[in-house]
Amino acid sequence: MKWDLKPLPNKITLIRFIAVFVLWILAYIGNGFWFGIVFLIAGITDFLDGFVARTFKMGSEFGVYFDSLSDDMVNFSIIFWVYLLIPEFFLEHIVILLILFSLFIISIGSGYIKFKKLPSWHIYSFKLTNWFLYCFILIAVFFEPHLGLFYALSVLAALALTESIILNFISDELESNRKSIFFE
Repeated sequence: MKWDLKPLPNKITLIRFIAVFVLWILAYIGNGFWFGIVFLIAGITDFLDGFVARTFKMGSEFGVYFDSLSDDMVNFSIIFWVYLLIPEFFLEHIVILLILFSLFIISIGSGYIKFKKLPSWHIYSFKLTNWFLYCFILIAVFFEPHLGLFYALSVLAALALTESIILNFISDELESNRKSIFFE
């Protein structure tokens, strides 16, 4: 697959891809305010790239891959960013965070083993989980972590990751446009 950054949706995804590296620097130096601003931009691009691709029929195999790669980079990094920015919250909820991180690694790993590439499921449960994730992180860095939102996010993330793992095992091929295990 050839890297193609010319279509607008892929340029939008590129912003999120680059933002991950900026977010690492901001988290490392403990700058929660600017982290929140860049994270908000990353969140907007997460929803805007797919919207533009669908609306203007600009979707591509590379676009699906690049979007999923950028999402996975954000999702992999979250646990570390929480540790760096709100360490007391991280330590108080380490068990939940490690369970979710483990499910994420199992989801990515089982998909990679089966399909020989990063899985790129665009299921509804992931979309909903990402909304909650962006809201939780923004509230946490600008104000303080909201426990109710964190627990709702944790349940949604566990369900979405479990759905992804099930899809990895029951699917013969990686259908990135599949919306759920319950329907095609």
